Amino acid sequence: CVYEAYLASTMGKVILTAVPPDWSPWRHVVAALASGVSVFVIVIAALLSHCPSFDVEFRATTQLCFFLIVIAILFVPSEGRLASVVNHVGAVLCGAIAGCAWIVYICSDGDFIDVCSKTYRYVPPTVPLFLMGLVIFACREADRQWCIRHEREAEQLRRGYSGSVLDAQASVPEDRDRILREIQARGQTKEVEHAIDVLLSVGMSTPALRLAHSKGIDVSAAGQWSLSTVFLTQMSFMYLGISQFTSRGGVCSAGLRWVPYVRCAEGIVWGCLFSSIKHDQRGFAVSAGMVVAVVPCLFLWAAFALIHANIERDACPWECFPDAVMAFTMGPLALALAWLGVDGCLRVPVVGPAIVRTFLLPHIGCPRRRSPESESHEAEDGADIASADSDVSTSDHSDTDNHRD
Repeated sequence: CVYEAYLASTMGKVILTAVPPDWSPWRHVVAALASGVSVFVIVIAALLSHCPSFDVEFRATTQLCFFLIVIAILFVPSEGRLASVVNHVGAVLCGAIAGCAWIVYICSDGDFIDVCSKTYRYVPPTVPLFLMGLVIFACREADRQWCIRHEREAEQLRRGYSGSVLDAQASVPEDRDRILREIQARGQTKEVEHAIDVLLSVGMSTPALRLAHSKGIDVSAAGQWSLSTVFLTQMSFMYLGISQFTSRGGVCSAGLRWVPYVRCAEGIVWGCLFSSIKHDQRGFAVSAGMVVAVVPCLFLWAAFALIHANIERDACPWECFPDAVMAFTMGPLALALAWLGVDGCLRVPVVGPAIVRTFLLPHIGCPRRRSPESESHEAEDGADIASADSDVSTSDHSDTDNHRD
């Protein structure tokens, strides 16, 4: 591990932990999907025959459930038993509300949440909205399983490492002495320890992440990205286009009918950027997308809903105004941040490190926990030195992708 870090620091290469592929998380994804879809089908089958009337209290309860679902997605961590309960309950709740929305459409050709669009081609927008919520909770199950695995790997890497390469052990003592002499002769001790620190914090060590880490930026979330957050970011761009497709005559007024197409185009571009960038940049792209694309979009939608509910005038002609604002502000900013990545943002004069520090949030995704040795070393010289295990092998790559393959 020390020699790989030495090569990485001197030759600007990438180190990844070599782990076997693991498909077990998808069993949990299928279980969450099955529970939500089953409830969706059961609700439709149970209510289809007598078309119940959904009163104002039921609609208000549904809207409250929607906000609770959003809060759960945004603020409940992807780890622990609570996350598993929230994911399955959320999937079931989304399936039930989607089923009720479909019944309302079949019985009255309306939608009990989207009151602006009057007629629909196939289903009202509420149905795909809550079905997408079901998928997000299922994706959170995959995130939860990946977090468990990543923490296990991190514990293996930390075990037995004191924070100094001089304490490293090897099966052949002569090799250890030769490597340490070469490192000390070149004056690379600090650089090697820094490369190992990034590897332990992130699960990989790349030039961009080492540069960010050297500037005091917490890069622990850069190595892993959340599947649910990727899907949520993509849908924040695409949802208005889905509503446009399901509604007869469109959802936007005459002056704003271009908005769904621009938002869908931005979503497609963001998805292409995410799939094409290197793995060490994906955590930053997802975190920035969440901060820039998802949260402001939800805030603007909520503001419009409150305004629509509390004014006497019809606000429906302005239904697409929040997305029009996003199309020219936060949407392009999310695309620019995904395109620049960590290294590109760091090259921005003066404010580059602040940009990365602002948008690379440690609680999005599955950051690795730092050991006490790491925290004490950071207090001494500004670097997070964690612990490593020589039993976990590392592989040197000039350019590689996600080790979840």
